[in-house]
Parts: sequence; C-alpha cells; structure tokens
Amino acid sequence: MSQIAIIGAGAWGTGLAIVLGRKESHRVRLWAYEADVCDSINRNHVNNRFLPGVRLPDSVRASNDFSIVLDGAEIIVSGDDDLLVLHPWRGVRILRPADYLALT
Repeated sequence: MSQIAIIGAGAWGTGLAIVLGRKESHRVRLWAYEADVCDSINRNHVNNRFLPGVRLPDSVRASNDFSIVLDGAEIIVSGDDDLLVLHPWRGVRILRPADYLALT
C-alpha cells in the first residue's frame, strides 16, 4: 500500500486525493489549513468548502496536523498553487527527513 500525503486541500488537492484514493492500494492523507475542511472530509467524505457535492473515497483522510499527514508518507504531493504553501513545505524537511518522492 502506498502512503501518499497531499499538501493543500483546495479543489486541486482534493481532486488529486479523489483520483489517488480510488486505487485501493493507496492511503491518502490531505493537509488542510481549515478545520472545517478536515471535519467535512473526515465525517462526510466531501470537501464542502472547495469541492462541494463530490464524494471522496473512504481511503482519504484529512488533518491540519502536519505530523499526522506526513507520518509514513512515501510520496508527498503539492496540491496548492499558492505561494503561501511554501510555509508548510518547510515543515516537510523537519518532519519527514527520510527518503520520499516530492511532486510539486
């Protein structure tokens, strides 16, 4: 099973999570800044704020805790095109110093 972390749970990051989560061989974790986004994804499997009405696979979970999202990640994907996401990426070096594949 691949462990995939997606940084950013906007429409783009959520869309990536849906595609990757459809393969039952992937465990997908989304990092979201907004607590309501995490709650909506984890409770209802929908990102009501950024991609309403589209169901996420059960294999997708969300958190605003970087250490939870990155725990065991083999692949880390940037799901955000905003320059503000550079701040969270600094945490990747600190929390995930081992080998991983980063896609930005």
